[in-house]
Amino acid sequence: MALMYVIAPFAAQTTNHQYGTESRTQKASHSETSAMKIRLTVDGHSITASLIDSPTTRDFLTLLPLKLTLEDYAGTEKIAYLPRKLSEEGAPAGVDP
Repeated sequence: MALMYVIAPFAAQTTNHQYGTESRTQKASHSETSAMKIRLTVDGHSITASLIDSPTTRDFLTLLPLKLTLEDYAGTEKIAYLPRKLSEEGAPAGVDP
């Protein structure tokens, strides 16, 4: 059975985080990253997720709102394909498993 995921922007704001703990300061340093929130809705249940600000995340946000149908993969996980590939700008090089 396939599940439908609906992904949408949560708010037009970002939250500064430092080592995973919310920081109320607006001053950014090299140890801080900015998180963007999205809302995932699965089978009528919603959850909020935080995404780290990056070129790939910003590219992903241009696809929202987005509906994805998850399919079973190898009996162990659910997958869905995005309508297009995302930017890899600034992403670290991959590694062999």
